[in-house]
Amino acid sequence: MKKKDNKSSTQTQGFPLLCRKAKANRRWAVTVRFIPIAVLLFLTALSSSAAIKNNTNKDAQATYDASGTWLYSTSNTWSNCPDGSYPTETGSITIMQTGNTFTLYGDGETATGTVNGAIYTFPESYSEDGGTVTVSNTFTLTSSTSGNGTTNWTWTDGTDSCNGGHELTLLKQSETNGGSECDGDVAPLGNRDGSVNVGDALVALRFALSLETPTAEDIAHGDVAPLDANNRPSPDGQITVGDALVILRKALGLVSWTKPSLPSEWNASTDFGEMEFTVNSDGTGVIEITYIFSNWTCGSATMSGTVKFSKSSGWPITDRQFTIKNTFDPPPIGSGSQVMTINGTFDETGAHASGTWEADWYGSLCSGTWQAAP
Repeated sequence: MKKKDNKSSTQTQGFPLLCRKAKANRRWAVTVRFIPIAVLLFLTALSSSAAIKNNTNKDAQATYDASGTWLYSTSNTWSNCPDGSYPTETGSITIMQTGNTFTLYGDGETATGTVNGAIYTFPESYSEDGGTVTVSNTFTLTSSTSGNGTTNWTWTDGTDSCNGGHELTLLKQSETNGGSECDGDVAPLGNRDGSVNVGDALVALRFALSLETPTAEDIAHGDVAPLDANNRPSPDGQITVGDALVILRKALGLVSWTKPSLPSEWNASTDFGEMEFTVNSDGTGVIEITYIFSNWTCGSATMSGTVKFSKSSGWPITDRQFTIKNTFDPPPIGSGSQVMTINGTFDETGAHASGTWEADWYGSLCSGTWQAAP
């Protein structure tokens, strides 16, 4: 590595140039080494609290099995090293998870991490350019299939130092046929409109020609090629000219594929008892939810009985995800506010759903997870 010839006490001189080629530079180290690390963090979100918030267990059980392929993209990179900021990156990584531990594979790198409730922490330290790189990562999962977070790093040789970081977005790639989000809808750029037309093909072509940089969400929707024998997408983790051509064919009505249908009636087991909900006929919303409390205690309140809520327009299902917030009014017992929030995600096959629940019950906060089947 080339180094500055003249040492200086200033922070921006006298240490190695860190932002050029692989492994020996800060740009690659951040986007190749640290992307997996940040991904490891996002997996923490995968394990949103499996127990009541009052639970002090420091090794909370992982809620989800994150094993599979994830698409990532970085943004808002920054560095005060001599060469400044580094380019953004997109790509894919593979996760293998066992309980509260996992291994991540990507770009020739392997990393391991642990899951603890809803937070992933993955510090790392290694030698580079005559100094030491220390990495700090945090990640929050927004659903079982997506998350975003940050990576921050510092290089120092004991005298001089510099640092940087980036933001990270991840989306889980469906295991078969691209899932419900693999629809070719990538336009308008950054503001998908729910339909596929020639504009989507043109945006995909710009991605393929590197005229625009796709986000992980763009890849999840635009990676539709090649098609299998049934004319359904078999994503390969990138957007190429082939994807643009398939999207154009779909826009012209030459090929088509549909989202997996969702069963109507679902039943879930929870810490508070059971939960039943109904999905409308076109799979775009949850129109009814029933809470069946079974001698459940949150704070000073104990609940038993059944409470049902309905919404004719439905609580929306978007990209297989939904959120339901219900206020129990009048309160079933006592006085005060009782609010239940349900977050859920349907899997790629449409045969399983899972998520989290959170109760604000007379000022006490309780939470947990749920798994549901038709």
